Amino acid sequence: MNDYPLIDIHTHRKESKTGVVSLFSMRLGIENIEYGVCEACGDNEWVYNHEISHDGVRKPFCAGIHPWDCTAVPIEVVSRLETMDIAAVGEIGLDTLRGGDISRQTQFFDAQLKIALRRRLPVIIHTVRASQQTVTAIRKSDMDGAKVIIHGFSGGEKNYLLFRNEGYTVSFGLRSLLSPACREVIKWADDGAFLLETDADDDKCGDNHDTIESVYEQVAELRGCDTERLRRVVYETYERIFEK
Repeated sequence: MNDYPLIDIHTHRKESKTGVVSLFSMRLGIENIEYGVCEACGDNEWVYNHEISHDGVRKPFCAGIHPWDCTAVPIEVVSRLETMDIAAVGEIGLDTLRGGDISRQTQFFDAQLKIALRRRLPVIIHTVRASQQTVTAIRKSDMDGAKVIIHGFSGGEKNYLLFRNEGYTVSFGLRSLLSPACREVIKWADDGAFLLETDADDDKCGDNHDTIESVYEQVAELRGCDTERLRRVVYETYERIFEK
């Protein structure tokens, strides 16, 4: 029997699985998960968050304006994060390859960091070829580095140490395992300094290769440890970041 659940810190699948704590990521302003009446019980609630909780287990989700969506979403939408019943703000960040004007992305990023700081919520960060700019923005916000998660990390030692020196936690997933440089980092990354994810989508549910179980198995093999020890390490990291 496993004493610790699997943690999937970033997924776009709404489905739930026994023994897995999944943090569903909502693209605020793009995805239609709205405040309304729950059909199952009639209560007013954020519909997604409420309906998936009827089995007695609260399934957390996060929300944020993705850097890719900054050109399509009005800045006023950011204020919705002030009242949403979310476990984290994200995914948010900077992407110099996609997402349009970097100054507009930064405006959205700064505004969402402020809300996360005020609400004492962790942040899930998307950063592509903008590592130093991301670090600079987070420093400026006074956000506690211990509440910062760099999702989908696929870089090498230099970027890992940049983020680690700021106190951030990186998240390894399916894309990470495709990067030779990142696979090397996975072998020696500090316990307590990483989480695991799938970043999987409901529309791209393939075979078992894209499951969180597969991610755990591959990471355990690279680190030369059993999956039960890895479960404990990742779960304790998750608990530390998400404690109130």
